[in-house]
Amino acid sequence: MFSKILSCVKNKKPTNQPTNRNGIKLLFITALTSFSSVAHDKFDLVLAGGALKTCSSFLPHNCKNDPLFHDSKKQDLYKISPESHARFREALSQWKKDNAVISQLYSSLEHIYAGGESQAVSKNTFLDALNAQGITNAEISQLPDYVYFALLDTHEVYQTDETGNRMREKVSIGDTSNPHSQDIYKAFVEQARVRAGGDTPMILVVTASARDPFSVADFYTAIFTDLGADTRWLPVSAAFQHAAFSQAQSGNGCEALAMSRKRVNVFDRERLYPERTKQQQLLCENPEKLLSLIDEAHGIFFNGGDQSKTLASLLHPDGSPSPLLKRIHSQVDKGALVVGGTSAGTAVQGGGVNNQRPIPMLSSGDPENAMGRGMFYLEPPSQRCDGTRCDNGLKSGDITVNPAGGTGLFTYGLIDTHFSERDRETRLIVATLLSGQTLGFGVDETTALMVGKHDDGKVSFRVIGERGVFVADLAEHEWLEQQTEAAFVRQVGGHAHYWASGTIATLQNGKWEIGLSGEPAKKATPIKNNYEGRWRREVGYKCGSDNMVSWTQFGNQYVVKAGDQTRFSASEKHCSYQHLPFVIRYEADRH
Repeated sequence: MFSKILSCVKNKKPTNQPTNRNGIKLLFITALTSFSSVAHDKFDLVLAGGALKTCSSFLPHNCKNDPLFHDSKKQDLYKISPESHARFREALSQWKKDNAVISQLYSSLEHIYAGGESQAVSKNTFLDALNAQGITNAEISQLPDYVYFALLDTHEVYQTDETGNRMREKVSIGDTSNPHSQDIYKAFVEQARVRAGGDTPMILVVTASARDPFSVADFYTAIFTDLGADTRWLPVSAAFQHAAFSQAQSGNGCEALAMSRKRVNVFDRERLYPERTKQQQLLCENPEKLLSLIDEAHGIFFNGGDQSKTLASLLHPDGSPSPLLKRIHSQVDKGALVVGGTSAGTAVQGGGVNNQRPIPMLSSGDPENAMGRGMFYLEPPSQRCDGTRCDNGLKSGDITVNPAGGTGLFTYGLIDTHFSERDRETRLIVATLLSGQTLGFGVDETTALMVGKHDDGKVSFRVIGERGVFVADLAEHEWLEQQTEAAFVRQVGGHAHYWASGTIATLQNGKWEIGLSGEPAKKATPIKNNYEGRWRREVGYKCGSDNMVSWTQFGNQYVVKAGDQTRFSASEKHCSYQHLPFVIRYEADRH
């Protein structure tokens, strides 16, 4: 099948034969209704693809009504003053300040507050004030991360409510306009409630994916509190893990927590979040209390942001698993704890070993770089990098992976998020291929993949939410890499599957049973919707057709064509399919 598609991508066959690796062949069986093998309602993982639209005082556009967020924090505010300037200088005191832009920053800040009392303003207005002093946005973007974040953190305003307490972001799940986001949050809480025997579940939230874990703790704790859970913030982070490790080694690491935070570009949190920094200090000094919280919890939810930061919060500085991560694994294995996450909180769950090879964790990168640049086993560059040369000699948008993987709770292949909306099919396929895996799972936005392991080795999957899950299947694949004097060519062929919301599946002994949502499409049944994603749209327009579908994107040629094993299923907004052969071809002029 692949060679037939390849011949349509390019008229003449390549001179060298593509390699073919035979893995476990998957058996897909379409089911019109749910089958009994997944009739259970207990899952270990609830993994959302991101973009869970939530009504909050920060995000009123996600509200279907106009909830009265009285005395709530509506945005971060910043103020230029002698006090904030002094805090900024102190934050940078441990680094050399021989940068001309930093000197200009000092001068500009002094000039602004010397002109009179300034007001608390939004981040954009704060940066506009620097622009007015001749510091361009380009110069601001080129500031080292530690300078940029110290600038913001030290100038942030401590906001209080009418009673003088710290003002917090508030949430209303009932007023959230997107019902699918509500459903995913509720599904996670219900899984925790099952473990609580039907009583009020205790849920921990981890916000380590954020650059500043303190800033989003109010948001995530408010979500699950609003849904009736006993919700607590687990104050782990890369800085916390470094301090706790040092404490265990020398007995004084927790005293240096503030310095540990500075090392990861988090400044001045004691002033802005005094009760939360005290909580972090307490758990650092009493690690047994941290583990007790895991034992008591029925669910733990990881936020979005940067999965590498979350992973650093769960590993010792030497890369070995912390007692915290080991305890999470133990509780999940016992069936006592459900793990949820969104975006980075999902991506970090990959790892372990499959296909006799370690499963890496995708950490950064854009799909347009995948076929031409491949992937790199390197630390991801700063998220602020937008140039041609970033950290480790990478280009902006290069695909990076952590070869050791993430938490290792999802062990069935690579896992990716924000999927169809960001056209990440190519990124996932290339990373799956180059890491020696056979399967890659891409979870769409406002969608979740629920995963449950049974005692007999069977694994159950269920897709909930608004969209679906893309599965890159390279159990049978072809790969070509060819160089001539004129061109450099790469081609990859494999099978794709798309599980729309409502799909249920089981995997046992290398064989799948799939119940696609919707009705079987045995003839062309075009699906048109306004969802983002080129691959999703192109296949949807020809849902059920056995005609070849081709398009060009990112400088690549894409071709898909139904084969003997291909099955389609159609609903109002989705085209689900299984075993759809594809070929991606990349060709670059060498001159």
